[in-house]
Amino acid sequence: MLSDLIIQLKTMLNVYLQEVDKLAGGDSMVEAVLVATTATFLSFMVIGLNRLAKFTYESIKRKYVTKVTLNSNDYYEKDAYISISEYLQSKSSQWGTRTYFISSVWDETINKSVLRLTLGYGIHFMYIERKFMLVNIMERTEGTSAYNTMTIQYFGMSKKPIENLMCKVTKRKDVDKTQIFEFTNGEWAVSNEIKIQGLDSIALNPETVTEIRTMMDEFVNGEDDCRHLGIAHKLTVILHGCPGSGKTSLIRAIAKEYGFNLCLMSTTLSNLAASMSKIPANSMLVLEDFDSLSGTKARKGVKSSSEQLKNASKENENEQSTEQSTIADLWSDFADGDLSTFLNKLDGIVPLDGIPLFMTTNVIDKIDKAIVREGRTDFMLELPILRPETVKNHFVSKYSDLEVLYPNIEYPSLVGCMVYDIKKKSMMDTHRVAQYLDELHSEQSIPKLKVS
Repeated sequence: MLSDLIIQLKTMLNVYLQEVDKLAGGDSMVEAVLVATTATFLSFMVIGLNRLAKFTYESIKRKYVTKVTLNSNDYYEKDAYISISEYLQSKSSQWGTRTYFISSVWDETINKSVLRLTLGYGIHFMYIERKFMLVNIMERTEGTSAYNTMTIQYFGMSKKPIENLMCKVTKRKDVDKTQIFEFTNGEWAVSNEIKIQGLDSIALNPETVTEIRTMMDEFVNGEDDCRHLGIAHKLTVILHGCPGSGKTSLIRAIAKEYGFNLCLMSTTLSNLAASMSKIPANSMLVLEDFDSLSGTKARKGVKSSSEQLKNASKENENEQSTEQSTIADLWSDFADGDLSTFLNKLDGIVPLDGIPLFMTTNVIDKIDKAIVREGRTDFMLELPILRPETVKNHFVSKYSDLEVLYPNIEYPSLVGCMVYDIKKKSMMDTHRVAQYLDELHSEQSIPKLKVS
């Protein structure tokens, strides 16, 4: 068959040369020019066709080919990368895949490392989700670090096959685990992973739970409304209460309930601007004991906007001197950059869209009024002492036989740290729980429980 094609090409070439010879009239120079012109025309035609084909291919690829790229080195993509690679390997065939990796991954179900077979470098052809997919795995280098990228592409404009693939194989992070980030060496890094429970796992007065859930639900679901109204989609909350009232436990429970990671901020203002500008996605900022920041202390002579309105009529005579004093006080504090940097963050000059900020303090009265004014702090939530009925409901929910064994028990008022301490010391021993509650009840001058 190939020989027949060669014969046909030779025949066509001979016919072409005969026609050129006739046109040239035997003049070799003219014949050479005609051959060169024909060759040039054919070359340009081939180049043009090649470019046209390339342009057509790129146009079709841009418009009709869907692709997704995953990075094995990215914190938020590596789980998806490993899961999809394992899944694709299980669906691979000998004609579409010839290279593999053996990887060691941590299996949380058995708490040990296991070996897994995943796709290797190169191009792999697969039929998945009723689509022919092309999977390309490449090695990349960035500085001294090396990582892999996986590109999945297929013909079609719908993203449904990719979404279906992600839903099937992406391992959802353990819902009981919250990532803890700390700001070190100019960037956020995971420092710990803790397993916590939601709001129902900690002792809170019912009205506190209602207020927190209402606040968080409005924030989580309110992005579109904020955009429509032209206001920042932010949430700044100050939690205050006596030491041990459960502020930290509450923050962790909120993070679990609403699926946020925790970013623990330093109370050193030198790193404040950088840390609040590089926040990991899906995170909640936490600034504990923020009253220790030098710029947050209450300043003399500075009043809140509401106080200024109330006292305006009484201060008309001294308005000019008071204004000059206030400006001088403001400038003296702003000059070192502490308070101005802090307030700029709260006002959203550096965007914190979609990122809730929780600050805690034991001494709310010492906080500068410029920080807690309307529009800057969205909620100020006090964690009061837990009422006896709250303490009862919490312990009964954890120890189902408590009411059966001790039906006449009187419950004391407690703070959050005391509830935690009782559970930690008693573990699953209901009798010890009753004993500790009885002792605390006695310390509050309530008749001692008679245990028969």
